[in-house]
Amino acid sequence: MGLFSKEKDQRRDEVIVACGAVLDVSRAADFHKELKTALGKGGVIVLDGAAIEKIDAAALQLCAAFFHDAAARKVQAKWLTPSEPLIRAAGLLGLKSQLGLPNGN
Repeated sequence: MGLFSKEKDQRRDEVIVACGAVLDVSRAADFHKELKTALGKGGVIVLDGAAIEKIDAAALQLCAAFFHDAAARKVQAKWLTPSEPLIRAAGLLGLKSQLGLPNGN
């Protein structure tokens, strides 16, 4: 099983990118490659953030750049079950809006 999967979601393809439990600067280069590959596949790109327990500023900036690139290419990008640590860290850096995360709390 790879990092990406294609699923039908109400008549459109989705590319799912699993973020893993730790998303930090040590994974930034590999994660960047995964995101670039997903952008190249088209369809809807879904970041699965459910398992994220630790995320740092470098990874959040990478995610923000990805969402910006996706919007510029008119590719829909969204989160699948973002974890509380992800939402909390994005809120501390003021990135919830850029990342399409809920604004509550």
